[in-house]
Amino acid sequence: MCLPASQTDRKYFEARKYPLHCFQQHGTVNYLACYMCCAQRSSAAQPSLLQKLPGGVAVAAPKQSVAAGQAAVFAGLGGWALVQAVLETPDAQAADTAGLQVAAAVAFAVYGFREYKKLSLGRSIGLSVGALTAGILLGAALNAWLRVDIVPLGSFSSPGVFVSTFGITALALASAFLA
Repeated sequence: MCLPASQTDRKYFEARKYPLHCFQQHGTVNYLACYMCCAQRSSAAQPSLLQKLPGGVAVAAPKQSVAAGQAAVFAGLGGWALVQAVLETPDAQAADTAGLQVAAAVAFAVYGFREYKKLSLGRSIGLSVGALTAGILLGAALNAWLRVDIVPLGSFSSPGVFVSTFGITALALASAFLA
């Protein structure tokens, strides 16, 4: 159902919450076309509760072209940490952390925020450190419950690498979904 041409002025669009771009795009105000057009715009313009976090941080779906590359890098770093821990002796596992892998993951997360999300350096570092902290806290809580140093998971008994792996996973999720 289209509106008559006499009602297609700017005041009508503003009063009825139909933006002028609908008339410019569709030529007339077609309720269905305008609803679909505005629904897509409003979902991006007005984020839901989970999409808008404190501090202006938003949750957004990752781009397919970028997500695969980032997932491969973070999976490689996490796999490297796990393989390194499994191949070490039990005495070395108890004292080992995946420091190099975590540092590389933080650096890559900051790079991803800067390059793909176009965030400032300070905001990129803040999001990366926040994600790493959340992942390490989650990993430490799970380690306190599972106690991989007392009851190993297969040949894996390194609590430091267990916690570090959760930090790398949190960095991967943050760099993919936060903006």
